Amino acid sequence: MAPAKKGLLQCQSPIDSTKTCDSISRVTQVSSGSYRFENEILIDADGPVILLERAIATVQGNKLCETVRLAEIDKFAIFINGKPATSAERARYRANIKEKFAPIAGRAICTSVVPDEDGLQTVEASISGQRLPILDYTMKWVGPNDGWKVAP
Repeated sequence: MAPAKKGLLQCQSPIDSTKTCDSISRVTQVSSGSYRFENEILIDADGPVILLERAIATVQGNKLCETVRLAEIDKFAIFINGKPATSAERARYRANIKEKFAPIAGRAICTSVVPDEDGLQTVEASISGQRLPILDYTMKWVGPNDGWKVAP
């Protein structure tokens, strides 16, 4: 997490040619064993619809872990084409997210970072200790003023 301490952001699923990411995370260490993630996440390319989420992840060995809590979803801010979603739109998106996450509610999602080529890293995921490669994604550290944004 050394790049985060230098002010860099995590860009998930980066596309260099357009400087776009599926999500961007600002990571701040809150204690020796935990980090706060402030995430801007593309949840629907049509709009686009962006979700803002905050989460605390704890260090467990060489992994960062957080528990899925469905009640936290009600706190997520949602924007459509840069404007706050209406209450009806927020309710619809939050209900959809809760439905998708219900099967893993209360379980720990852990990730570990594996260096890759070309400055990319692969984030490997597991749920309750079971490795799930389908949840893996690429990530790179980017500067906050380098023009990267969350977009389709």
